[in-house]
Amino acid sequence: MNEFNPMELLCGSFDAFPFPTVLLNIEGQNAYVNSQPCPIALEDIDFTSIPEINAVLNGSDMPPKRVKLALGGQTCSGIMEAHTVRTDSGISGALVIFRPDFAPDIPDFDVLPYVSSAIEAVWERIHRLSLLSSHVLIIGEEGVGKAKYAEALCRISTKGNARMLVFNQGSDLTATLASASEDTNTLIYVPYVDRLPKQILDRLASILSDKRWIDARGAVHALSNRFIVSALPDLARKVSQGEFPKELYNRVSIMPVYIPSLKERPEDIMPAANAWLEYYAKRADKIITGFSEEAMQIINVYSWPANHVGLRNTIQTAVNDCLGGYILASHLSINDSKIPQDRLNAPLHKIRDAYTKEHIRSLLEKYGNSVEGKRKAAKELGIGLSTLYRLLEKR
Repeated sequence: MNEFNPMELLCGSFDAFPFPTVLLNIEGQNAYVNSQPCPIALEDIDFTSIPEINAVLNGSDMPPKRVKLALGGQTCSGIMEAHTVRTDSGISGALVIFRPDFAPDIPDFDVLPYVSSAIEAVWERIHRLSLLSSHVLIIGEEGVGKAKYAEALCRISTKGNARMLVFNQGSDLTATLASASEDTNTLIYVPYVDRLPKQILDRLASILSDKRWIDARGAVHALSNRFIVSALPDLARKVSQGEFPKELYNRVSIMPVYIPSLKERPEDIMPAANAWLEYYAKRADKIITGFSEEAMQIINVYSWPANHVGLRNTIQTAVNDCLGGYILASHLSINDSKIPQDRLNAPLHKIRDAYTKEHIRSLLEKYGNSVEGKRKAAKELGIGLSTLYRLLEKR
């Protein structure tokens, strides 16, 4: 009878894993890396330098844990877990699963590039929630991308690539629960939960409280799915005034996620505008250099009441109207009455200085205020260390 090597046996099956996965032998050397994409070359990582991996090679599983891998000046954060590979003769190695942090894709994702520490905190909270099983409340104004953050939470869930069912006012709650219960890895997203009729809200509160639901035939089922709900920022007021069930609010707001508006983080406006410009110009097959100084001023000081949705639509229209070269102020379909004239008259260099200041601050928070941290920040900015010191002196 042929003797099967479990390491070789695993190699033939774990390519189906949805995340980058590494097979280590007993010495901790990489025996196999599956074909899933990863921002960093896992085959070159020294996993034995991670204490938990050595513990796995000695027989202890590593539960999901947030880590940051470093290689050749590059870093990649994500969630890692590892399991001991055993045979009849003992431990043969370890299976390491790494889920890189979700990277938004501009064409279908409204949460665009950012430099603000406010959105950095949002992502950190979402990553923490991905390790838990509690229900989630996402708060934010119209157009900040609440549904897209819910999608991100699904994608980086510790269970991996969770399916998301959307329940809204036109849906049947029983049918949604029945469909979701077929897979405990399915999350139920309820957008604008604060706009649902009281009858549905009371039923939701009862289901989340009792952790069970009744199907169309009257059979009782245990609630095995996670709920993500979103609402506008005045939800707490509605609760205090009795317009929203307090029991439901308490069930979903254990770790609420607040998405700040663009008005609260103006330093994120131009990175998002530039990303949409690049995307729509490519789609329209146009050569557009960028924004004129006047257009940049208007974009920076506009209040953006519809947030990313309004910004995206404005840039798309401007690209359609522009024949090439620069996007001009005349291409921007913006209500002049909502542009603060005192800020509009400010020199553009002041707006740029404010943006640069915030970007440098966020990078120093990321890498630290040491010389090495400043060197990394300067490298990411594409400038020399001495230039960074001069900018810090100006601050």
